[in-house]
Amino acid sequence: MSKMKLDQYGRFVPSSNKRFFSNSSNPMVRIGNRMFFYSKKGYIRGTYPDLESLGFEKKETYFERPVNDTEIESAYKVTECIAVYKGISVYFQSFNEETKGILIWSTDKRVGDASGITPYYDYADRLMYCDPQYYGEVPEKDVSDIYEIRKPYEDFKFVGPEKVYHKKDGEWIQCHFPGTPLKDGELF
Repeated sequence: MSKMKLDQYGRFVPSSNKRFFSNSSNPMVRIGNRMFFYSKKGYIRGTYPDLESLGFEKKETYFERPVNDTEIESAYKVTECIAVYKGISVYFQSFNEETKGILIWSTDKRVGDASGITPYYDYADRLMYCDPQYYGEVPEKDVSDIYEIRKPYEDFKFVGPEKVYHKKDGEWIQCHFPGTPLKDGELF
């Protein structure tokens, strides 16, 4: 499978109206029993409603507070988000709750042809226009697994695992809003 450009990876982020939404490039950090989006500007962000009572300031659709790097127990960045469609590994783009479809893609013609997704040329992107990207929405039932590949972020400690499933063997795994208190053993 070909590699993505650095700004093309995605990660699962729960949405208030949809089961899952993807493509946040922010690193994630763990503080205590909660995971947060991390901003290089020294802020953590979450969407869980009780964060305001913990000193977070309400912004438009999220809560935010400054963070000292010594508070961060673990940090990672998602380098790839993979969907396994009919046994073929492709990149996961998003899940559409209404159509029960999963948008998958690849930059590899062989993968695109094998998975039956069609080429899309982005002529507005001067760096990519000559290379097709293969996009297609496929039935959710035909995607057996969805997982993230996580790597350490900068010089922070990383508490694995590197591969975290969101769907395994056709079954969805619970995902929480950033800032939600996690139970022992929960990874996201």
